[in-house]
Amino acid sequence: MPSKETIVMSSKIKSKPAVVLVNMLKDMILHGKPFPMPPEFKEEVIPRIAELLENARKMKIPIVYVCDAHRPNDPEFSDFPVGAEHCVRGTGGEEVISEVKPQPGDYKVVKRRFSGFFGTDLDILLSELGVDTLIFAGRPTNVCVLYTVADAFQRGYTVIAAQDCLYSKTKEYQQSGLDAMFFARKITLDQFVREFGGGGVE
Repeated sequence: MPSKETIVMSSKIKSKPAVVLVNMLKDMILHGKPFPMPPEFKEEVIPRIAELLENARKMKIPIVYVCDAHRPNDPEFSDFPVGAEHCVRGTGGEEVISEVKPQPGDYKVVKRRFSGFFGTDLDILLSELGVDTLIFAGRPTNVCVLYTVADAFQRGYTVIAAQDCLYSKTKEYQQSGLDAMFFARKITLDQFVREFGGGGVE
């Protein structure tokens, strides 16, 4: 009789995953809008995210970029205490940073609110791709990533947080975001490479 560990691994191998990369945008990372990211994000986390994407492409796992793209004077800029103008369409600030820029065959979904599912076609896209498992990376862990992960879980997806490919304004916010994702499995980049090496969507 197979062990519990064998059964769990078999389930992972049969899954149809996609990587969801949240808000790796010029305003947010290069210009500190609506808040600056700490040095360790640029020095440590961005290179890991780039490696995650490189491996996903080799595995033929779809990559979906979920990106803020606001209208001028968007209500989000004033509706919460730390709101500030950022990622306005047509300014260039809504573009993905060069270190992790999309490649041919990747997908992009734009949003105006915290969740990547709210008012977007993300769910339709994932359904068309036949995806049932989402691996999340990006920033900020405690806001846009958290709300997108929660909405994915509510829609029946298996949700996985690549925790060393996520970050927020501070280590404390990073940890609070991860703690709030009690419904998500937490893995590292190394675990992703080991476990999903044969699990890409054909």
